[in-house]
Amino acid sequence: MKRHVLQSALVGGAVGYLVTIGIYFAPTSWPLSPAIVFGLCSPLLASFTVDPSFTAVASVFVPLNALLYGAVGALIGVCTRSQRPHAG
Repeated sequence: MKRHVLQSALVGGAVGYLVTIGIYFAPTSWPLSPAIVFGLCSPLLASFTVDPSFTAVASVFVPLNALLYGAVGALIGVCTRSQRPHAG
């Protein structure tokens, strides 16, 4: 069971990492509303007062978002694992 949860957490963390980096590098021509951006990357709420540089995004916001997505992935892994019938 631990392996399944770890895999789900790692996939969730990787998704969170890629989402945050993707939002940072998204072209300005894309109509990304603040609700969409903050929904996908909630740690960016801390950047209201400043325009974050890539260094700030890569060192602060990306790990926080990966942590959040990893926790969600672990929770999904636990829930899906507990719903499977036991072989026996």
